[in-house]
Amino acid sequence: MLIHRTNFATTLMDQYRASNGSYFIESALNMTDILFLLATIAIIIVVIILALGLWNMMRGGSNEFSQKMMRYRVIVQFVVVIIMLAALYFVGR
Repeated sequence: MLIHRTNFATTLMDQYRASNGSYFIESALNMTDILFLLATIAIIIVVIILALGLWNMMRGGSNEFSQKMMRYRVIVQFVVVIIMLAALYFVGR
């Protein structure tokens, strides 16, 4: 069986011509999906960092480690907010 292979750039241009320019709008919608996925992953990381810091504090571990985990949590939460704002921006377009 013979497999026909096309040039990737040609395929993209054909899709663009067939969609009358709406191909790039669809790409922006894909960007929101990516940003929501990144936000979900970052929220999971926040929960893990929070659990590590609380677990260390409850078992009587190093205060320095707990403080470091809480600082990391705040930084990751800031990143989550930025990602969510970017996703909302792309949804509104």
